[in-house]
Amino acid sequence: MNEKMTAAVIGVIGAVMTLGAYSQSMVSPSSCIGAALCVLMYGLLVGEGFIPNPLETKSIDSATTTTVVKPKAN
Repeated sequence: MNEKMTAAVIGVIGAVMTLGAYSQSMVSPSSCIGAALCVLMYGLLVGEGFIPNPLETKSIDSATTTTVVKPKAN
């Protein structure tokens, strides 16, 4: 998943938390809205590229691979 799609999914989760703040009784509405704001800010930072995409997987081999350049023979 690319950064923009991941940010959109995180944003939808934050929006659902905000909309459900007043319909649940486990946590106070202000605490639920505060948590949703943190989720939305996290999604914004992922979308802008300040935080690496949490759903992107990178192989260990690509991070440790080195390229050897051989000099030309005269």
